[in-house]
Amino acid sequence: MGCGGSAVQQALSEAYRDQVGLPILQAWGMTEISPLASSSVLPRRYADADADAGTQAEQRARAGIPILGVEARIVDAASLEPQPWDDHATGELQVRGPWCAQD
Repeated sequence: MGCGGSAVQQALSEAYRDQVGLPILQAWGMTEISPLASSSVLPRRYADADADAGTQAEQRARAGIPILGVEARIVDAASLEPQPWDDHATGELQVRGPWCAQD
């Protein structure tokens, strides 16, 4: 099950997983991107059976990683300098890809 609206609470996603057997995966996009840009499908390092269930739940609650063909970065709103992907940086999100609007 995927959700492209506002963030799904981790507790709701996990309760759904416990009852139905599938988690709710978070995604992000917008009309100008046609519409999907990222998905919280677990990367192999988190999808392993050995991975901690709490870590997996945290990763599913995020907007995810850019899908194939989409590039994304955070830039400082004033200087447009790229910011780190460190769970703390804030700024403007820039997204590009072959099917994304350019202007």
